[in-house]
Amino acid sequence: MNKIEEALDEITRKYTAFESFEDMVNAEGNYRPTLRTESVEELKILADFYDKAQEDKGDPRRVFRTQ
Repeated sequence: MNKIEEALDEITRKYTAFESFEDMVNAEGNYRPTLRTESVEELKILADFYDKAQEDKGDPRRVFRTQ
């Protein structure tokens, strides 16, 4: 695991109920996270990486960003 993956896992655990970033990206049931990206810089980073990971998979899900 590289440093970016470790950081994403840490942020994911800090702000969500998921154990890892990969778990969040691969969540079943058409799940898409809602993150307060305007108030917390770490959540903006997490949202950007989530959106990119889904785009790379061809999955249309993206983060719902709130203030």
